[in-house]
Amino acid sequence: MTATEVWSIKAVIDVAGTGVDIFAHYSAGAAAMTAAARHFALNAAVAEAYAGRYRLCGDINQAMIPMCERIAGQQVRM
Repeated sequence: MTATEVWSIKAVIDVAGTGVDIFAHYSAGAAAMTAAARHFALNAAVAEAYAGRYRLCGDINQAMIPMCERIAGQQVRM
């Protein structure tokens, strides 16, 4: 398994280029403006450790939902 890194600014150029008819469609612009810079191979020795951290972050995210909802429900008075 490998992950690919691309420059997101090129995606912005793609959207703008499609809007002014430089590219016929978003996919044409993306194909013209993106390229993989690097490839990373999964390090099997640490994969389970990262999977555990990912699960923990998911648990933290779920635990924060009620707090975020409370904060969002408060009105700011100026």
